[in-house]
Amino acid sequence: MGLWTSRLFVAAVLPWLTPGEEPAAPPPLSLLIFNAGASSLVMEVAREEVERILGGIGVSTEWTDTSTGTGAPNRFHVKVMVMPNDPSGWNLPFYTLGVTYIVDEVPDTIYVFMPVVEKAVGDHRFAHKIGVAVGRVIVHELAHVMNPARGHADAGLMAPRQRRRNLFGACLDLDQTSAEAFRTGLARATMLTAATNGQ
Repeated sequence: MGLWTSRLFVAAVLPWLTPGEEPAAPPPLSLLIFNAGASSLVMEVAREEVERILGGIGVSTEWTDTSTGTGAPNRFHVKVMVMPNDPSGWNLPFYTLGVTYIVDEVPDTIYVFMPVVEKAVGDHRFAHKIGVAVGRVIVHELAHVMNPARGHADAGLMAPRQRRRNLFGACLDLDQTSAEAFRTGLARATMLTAATNGQ
């Protein structure tokens, strides 16, 4: 029912591990939320779904509402823009649920188009289903942010198109390859941000 599109990717060099070295646990992922299109209930459910999926791969999140805060300084952030409009005028297919932009090697912003999500779910009155769908769109786009080269998978959460039931039905998680790429990408982005800030 929908297409998740990712654009403007820039490659970055992955850090090398010495033989036998275990990768460190990834730091919390800081999300700056700009919500102009969803109810507080939808966003609460979306957050629960994001935390469920990412918690399952060992990644925690920190959410900051941009109407009340700016997030910790000198931290790696991803901006999550929940939009009240569809992607018309964006040079994207009309059924695009979300899109990712990356600028200057550091992941920057993802957009979620609420009217398209609501239409894909089938009824804008189903706040819980819509919230689950929004959460899954956010995770899908975040996975592209963390590893642009990974692209889409053949099935599951990282498939390029989703059936309606996958947006809000039984638990849908990241496949193992996407999960490993997500953790590696988060560590890399954190290192790049720290280097940029002279830490």
